[in-house]
Amino acid sequence: MLVVSRVHAGVMHIRSALTCALLSGRRTDQAMNNGVVLEVTRSKIGDRASTIITVRFECIGKTAVKTVGL
Repeated sequence: MLVVSRVHAGVMHIRSALTCALLSGRRTDQAMNNGVVLEVTRSKIGDRASTIITVRFECIGKTAVKTVGL
């Protein structure tokens, strides 16, 4: 995953998902939204590796920044 990579996620994982789904005309569990990766952080704790990405999503004129661990 690289910074500025395009990603997509279900609107149910983004702030005000119901509003985004209603305005886009799709069911909440089917609506998808595109985002852009802002930051990728990799760390290692003991023997376990962790990757955390921060993504910016835009939906109906609002911007939401989400952090997701992989």
